[in-house]
Amino acid sequence: ITFETGDVQLDWIDFSADVSRSYGRFLIEAYDNGNIVEDFDVRVYKQGELVSEKKGARGYCFSDYLDFGDYTILVKSDGFASSSKLIPLYENQKSLVFNLEPLASQHLQISPENVVVQTCESEETALITMENIGKKNLNVSVSIPPYVMSVSERNFTVISGTSRTLPVFIKSLPRGNYTTNLNISFLNQTETVNFNIIVYPKEDCEGRTAISHINYSTSIHMDATHIRYLPVYLKFGDYSGKVSVDVSGNADTEIFPKIYNTINPGNEVVFMLKVSSPLSDFISMNFKTSSGTSHYPIKIYVSDTLSGEIVEEELRELISFFKYMRKKVMNVTEAGYDTGDSLYALNKGMISLDLSEDLFETDPLQAKKFINLAASDLNPIIEKMYSNSISGKFPYYLLFIPLVLVPPFVMIVLKRRESEAEVKKKQKQSI
Repeated sequence: ITFETGDVQLDWIDFSADVSRSYGRFLIEAYDNGNIVEDFDVRVYKQGELVSEKKGARGYCFSDYLDFGDYTILVKSDGFASSSKLIPLYENQKSLVFNLEPLASQHLQISPENVVVQTCESEETALITMENIGKKNLNVSVSIPPYVMSVSERNFTVISGTSRTLPVFIKSLPRGNYTTNLNISFLNQTETVNFNIIVYPKEDCEGRTAISHINYSTSIHMDATHIRYLPVYLKFGDYSGKVSVDVSGNADTEIFPKIYNTINPGNEVVFMLKVSSPLSDFISMNFKTSSGTSHYPIKIYVSDTLSGEIVEEELRELISFFKYMRKKVMNVTEAGYDTGDSLYALNKGMISLDLSEDLFETDPLQAKKFINLAASDLNPIIEKMYSNSISGKFPYYLLFIPLVLVPPFVMIVLKRRESEAEVKKKQKQSI
């Protein structure tokens, strides 16, 4: 501020500070049974938003200076389980100590743990994946009931840091329901994979001739109070017509879309199923085409609490679905079709899923909120991307693909002819 009095000018510099806001920071230390953890990553969240990200070295690090308030601090380091704490910050510096738990040095991750197989009095194949996330190679042996299923090999080695897929061949069985187990042993441990085999009469399987392939989780885990999202991928063989779907079973369900009005041979479509308040351990998706109706059951395992394992299962499925849809959006956009804000919505959803991935081990409830946030925009995206099949309109945007491809092709031909003419000209000059 400047004051002028005659020939005298006085300048007043305002040294006042905004004392209405207060700041502090966290000092984070990480230990492993009393030994410092040399390198680790720290992420600080406030109400689900990432506000600070740092790397720790020699056992400690400082966060950025932050407004006073409540924060979630997540610490991650290779070879250790992630750890998080919800901590209030109302002082200049808050010290935190994290004692990280080492991951098991020898561990085999098996998926799925529960398998539902449906057949039409014919042979089927199920796939079991074993991932060695430990530091040593593991010798594995498999035992099965020989009258129901078989495997190509019973003893093998899973190399550290790799995965191995084991095909399980289901034999042709009479109609009915069968429950059996497959045991996978390594070191002194035995893991059990539960099989539920449903054999339909052949006359009930006519609708399957239209559907060449379906991909979905045949068994899901969920808690009793939250919605469970489940993506379903459907591919058709030599079929033209409509396909509609409904869900039967003692649970609150919603599937989108309920109908595709135009299906052509080889088409691939998707559905998003929402399940809540299940009162039975099975529901069934029923797809109806002009060839008949095909039934695809889902085994439901319900828990009283929302665990990190439950959230992770749903999270992995949705990450794959978002990547699938994003690739489809980009391909269609390159073809000249207007996809609106679908790509933006998918990228925004992926950010929410990334946040969920950071938190599902330590804060499953918050991680589930991020999943719900990501999934909330899926129906409009599916409707936009498959609008022609849903409405039954011809996909006119495909007509623009030749227009996009022709100009580059013409330029290539012209350049090639120009080059040939130049070569001939030089040859004549040399003669």
